[in-house]
This record gives sequence, C-alpha cells and structure tokens, in this order.
Amino acid sequence: YEGNGAGQRVGNFQPFTDTFTVAYAGLFNLVSTSQSTSNAWLTRTQDAGASQKKFTFSFWFKMSDVSLGTNHYVWNDVPSDGYYSGIYFNDAEKLGFISYLSSTQMTVVTNRVFQDPSQWFHAVVAVDTAQSTALERVRIYINGVEEAVTVTNQVPQDSTLMSVGDANDISVGAFIASSAPRLPFDGYLSEFVYINNVQLTPSSFGQTDTSTNRWIPKAVSGLTYDATGYYLNFAGATSDLGDDASGNSNDFTNNNNNALRVTDSPTKNYSTIDPNQSLIDGGQFTFSDGNTKVAYATNANSGLVGTTLPLRKGGKYHFEVTVSAVGSTYSGPYICLQTNDLQRNTTTASMSMFSYFVTGASIVQFKGDDTGIT
Repeated sequence: YEGNGAGQRVGNFQPFTDTFTVAYAGLFNLVSTSQSTSNAWLTRTQDAGASQKKFTFSFWFKMSDVSLGTNHYVWNDVPSDGYYSGIYFNDAEKLGFISYLSSTQMTVVTNRVFQDPSQWFHAVVAVDTAQSTALERVRIYINGVEEAVTVTNQVPQDSTLMSVGDANDISVGAFIASSAPRLPFDGYLSEFVYINNVQLTPSSFGQTDTSTNRWIPKAVSGLTYDATGYYLNFAGATSDLGDDASGNSNDFTNNNNNALRVTDSPTKNYSTIDPNQSLIDGGQFTFSDGNTKVAYATNANSGLVGTTLPLRKGGKYHFEVTVSAVGSTYSGPYICLQTNDLQRNTTTASMSMFSYFVTGASIVQFKGDDTGIT
C-alpha cells in the first residue's frame, strides 16, 4: 500500500525506507459505553518504584466508531485513593491526557479532531513535569508532529502527584471500573509502548518514508526499558494477546479474551466499512468488529454503506461480502459504485451511484448512471 487511509492506493511495491513490518494489532470492540464485561480490555497491576514525573507512551490507533459522544479510554490507571490518570478521546473525538491531581482535574487535549476511520495514526504522549516551559510538561504528537493543545489546570512544575508510575491497577482499552470496564476505546491498537523516567520524541518510534512522505513505524526493539516498562505487539493469540515483548514480562491479562489479534496494522491497512459513508432510510446503522460488520435498524427501509478504500480509475479489485440475514420484504443486496460522498446516516437518497443487483451466482446491472465510472 502507498499512503494511508483514504489516500492509499494498492500496488506491488515497497518504499525503500519501509524497513519494519507490523504484523499484528489488537482489536478492541466496543459493546457498551456503560460497564460491561463484554467490552475488550487488558489489565495488570503496575509495579512500584517508577518516576511519577517523567514517562512516555507511544501507540498506533485506528478508530472504529468516530461519534461516540462520550469519553473513551486508550489507557487508564486507578490508584486506591480514587485519583487516576488516562489517555483518552473526549466526547468531541479529540485525543487527550488526563490526571486527577489532589482533587484537581488536569487535562491536555489536542485541538485536532479524529474522525477518520480509514487511517492508522501514531500517537506519542510524553510527560516531564520538571520542564520550566509549561506546554513542554505534557506533549502530544501525531504522526511525528507535535499537536496544538488546550490545557485545563496546567500541571505544576516538578509535580509528583501523578498516579502514573505508582503501584496501581492499569488498563489498555477501557476505563477501570469496580466490576467491569466502561468508556472503552472502539477500534484497533498496535505497537503500544510505555517507558518510564524519560520523555521521548516520535523519532524513537517512527520515521518519515522519504519516498511517500508518510509517517511509518520503526522497530522499537532497540529502546531501553526501565523495569516497569512494557511493549505490547499483540502477537500472542487470545489469552496471550497482552504479553509484554520488552523483555520485562510485564504481561497484561486479556479479560474474557474479548480483545482479538488481527492482521490489520499500521503497515497493512485493510479496507473496512466507513461509518462516514452511509445512507439509510429510517433508523440507524450499527457498526461492530472494527467496522467489518454492519447491521440495519429493524425499522430501516433501505441503506447503503461505503468502504474506506476508494477505487481508483484503472485499478483491479477483489472484495468479498457476507450477508448473514436479509428481511423478507427486502431486495438485494446491491454492489454500488458511488460517484460522490455520503455523510454518516444520511437520510436522503440524493446521490449519484451505479448499482449491480446480486442474485445467486448472477450479477446484472440494476439501475443508475455509469457516467464517469471506468
């Protein structure tokens, strides 16, 4: 693949600086934003003795639901005193770092909004409270570039009140709750790294491919991990999905084996269903399993969903779709080539498309204008 997300195109080539391949990712499928043991999350108890002033997180993510309307957590810890820290997307789909410090909630949130389910993004959250410049104490980078942020209740210089680095229960993929995870992340995570007592930059985890000018992963095996650090490459199957590959054996538990190993990764970006490209007559769509499944509302008359990989003129493509159930009053399904964009859960039928009707082993032209489609 060249490019990322909607800007990608398929080809049998390898950019010359693309020297590292990410084989796996973890799929964290949201079941409920409320507490539910069916949500996907990894947990462990952090070892004590680490710095609470300086640390770095790095991870790649690909979002599924991009309009949850509530906070959803990539990483979280909860000490026994009830204070907590976390990396999360807020209700506006902005990435942030939060720390509940001695009854004061501190947040650093990107001005940038993340609502593109076609792309893999690389995020680095690097903290050093000793920095004299306030905005350098918590730094957030996306794809190698530092993001403009909005800060609420700036962390004091040399603060040691953060819960990160203490002996706490920690979670990847959801917010820790007393009986079940809640406010879970919905999507894919890959190359998840935590290193204590150092504030690193993105160049420790990625590089610019000079032939495509895109940000790509690089091997993190050469990094120096402190005793509390961990590296999740999601290479283990099922119960071993949370195994630590740093050499520290700081393994996570894959609770109920709800998080899944997949081969959709930052270096092999699969096309999925795009919630932003959907049209429905009545009701709403429900997307699941990393946007590889979609269900119509029971009161829907008809609907159309697009994919995240655009079909380029002159290309040759193979795709497979499985229809598990069709209502008795419905015809179809149809294979459609769109010539304009839809919006999430659009309710009007004003679009230009060229459709094929699928019936058994036969595919016949059904309706539409093929102008501009080659």
